[in-house]
Amino acid sequence: SDARASLVVAAEDHAWAANQLGLACAEGRLGLSRDPVQADAWFLQAVQLDGDPAAWLNRGDLREDGALPGGPVAAALCYAEAALATRVRLATADPAAESPLRHILLSAFAKLHVGRDGVEAAAAQGDGLAHYVCHLLHHAALIDTPDPALAAAHLRDAAQAGDPRGATAAGLDRLATGDVGAALPLLQCGADAQVPQALRAMADLHARGFGMARDADAAVALYRVAAEADPQSMFMLAELLDRRGTDSDRQEATVWLDRAGRRGHAAAMLSAGRRCRDGVGGPRDPARAVAWFLSASRAGRPDGMREAHALVPGMSWLEIERADRLADCDDRWAVTCLGVCRPD
Repeated sequence: SDARASLVVAAEDHAWAANQLGLACAEGRLGLSRDPVQADAWFLQAVQLDGDPAAWLNRGDLREDGALPGGPVAAALCYAEAALATRVRLATADPAAESPLRHILLSAFAKLHVGRDGVEAAAAQGDGLAHYVCHLLHHAALIDTPDPALAAAHLRDAAQAGDPRGATAAGLDRLATGDVGAALPLLQCGADAQVPQALRAMADLHARGFGMARDADAAVALYRVAAEADPQSMFMLAELLDRRGTDSDRQEATVWLDRAGRRGHAAAMLSAGRRCRDGVGGPRDPARAVAWFLSASRAGRPDGMREAHALVPGMSWLEIERADRLADCDDRWAVTCLGVCRPD
């Protein structure tokens, strides 16, 4: 159908569209047969695009209902991630967005309460993922008041059981204290399972030569894997490619900055705008540069607006209108923010 085709196109960059396609696959709508595996793939894309808490909730429901393997423990992990992602969004949400976010948060809490006994029973039997979920529950106070000691004990047990998420979190804790020797095997466990945070940390260690020989090629390879699901890794990869400095590296860096910017990474938006302004890694494009700067400003970077104001005096009215369209803003948002009046 036309609606399905439009959603498929939009889902490349928009989490809402990916989530809607996931629901269509899960429920057999829009001319699609019921397919929980494909539904989960769309929900995962929504999560990777911008951490969509609704998609996390839907991934949990597929596992809780038995449509996908993993059972109550895997479902609880998804519900915990939904709650954590919702809390982050509520901290900066405008009033219109608060109500649906609070609904997601309450749903996640309710589902975690229902599944808590099963998760704790699995942890008592040595299930590493269950220990990691218990760590989240106690560390982030998703059910009760925070219990740092109990959270730390569950994290230790998760890492010892070989759970890659638990190993990654424990490795990052060790790294924060400067204990690289203890951190490396834990992070390697996470990296072997392609946990983005572990891959990013290992890439950073290779890039800086911290606890190991400096190896830019190994860092690039690790960042490339992590970047498939992690905007911060996309940004770090672009910076590392820029430092290597070949023409092909700069061109690839531009591609990664564009991907990170489209997934909401504010620093990547600024960098992408400056490259368009200066013609680095591609042709000079002032309108696209202003579009990136305005998007960065909306994402919380006030220097984006300053960069846009500095560029506009040398642009034509048609270029400014094109920047407005490229920024995908509300009608005439760029023109209003920049204080530019259309010539008669």
